[in-house]
Amino acid sequence: MRIAFGEWFDCIEDYRTTQSPPAPSDFILDERLQKFVTNGVTLRDMAESSRMVVNEQFEEFIANRIDIRKMTDRQLLCGHFDLPRMYLHQRCPEIICNPAYRVVTFVRDPLQLVISLFKYCTSVGVFSNNAKIEDYLFCRENVLASYFPCTEKNYRKIVDRYFFVGLSEKIQEGFDCLATILDKPGIDISKYGVLNESRYGNKIDIPMQTLARFKEKNALDYRIYDYCKERFEAMRDMGLT
Repeated sequence: MRIAFGEWFDCIEDYRTTQSPPAPSDFILDERLQKFVTNGVTLRDMAESSRMVVNEQFEEFIANRIDIRKMTDRQLLCGHFDLPRMYLHQRCPEIICNPAYRVVTFVRDPLQLVISLFKYCTSVGVFSNNAKIEDYLFCRENVLASYFPCTEKNYRKIVDRYFFVGLSEKIQEGFDCLATILDKPGIDISKYGVLNESRYGNKIDIPMQTLARFKEKNALDYRIYDYCKERFEAMRDMGLT
């Protein structure tokens, strides 16, 4: 998605590590100055949070925050803002509750998100080829909520900070909608490849009983996703796509 956004803006990367390819999914728009920042809240791998990153490198990253106030109208800041000390409200606090900025994100169905992370982690050797999806499904609950971050009490308020919330499952519709809103030329997302869930192997079948348990354990993520889906469909129904 970073490459796709590159058709509209000049990308500036703000990643704490280069060990894995970036997959940013969000951006922030300064309505007056047309400044943009990307925020990979939802389309990055969960396992990266446990990878070995030299502490000095992390501290240097935290200390050297890019000043988005100095960005030009053609620049797009790409990054991952989904861990403590790196959350969006910590990394770019000036955009929170500031009407001068618009925040946009793409989210994925909670089950498909975890399957995608499992396939990716297996493909790069984080997990062995013998790893079972059933075990991975329950090693961490409410991944989506941890990425924003948000809770049961405030998830609607947090999501409402975003000017636009697209769905990874309808990524082309999302980019079409953004092109209309931002008065940009259309982008054919298919030429940039596929999402991780379909990139790393065949479809994974989940037993119904396991799926029911997953939905119960990740009830907050499903509420967040359903609310994001409701927002997206409302915008689509307004004729923006």
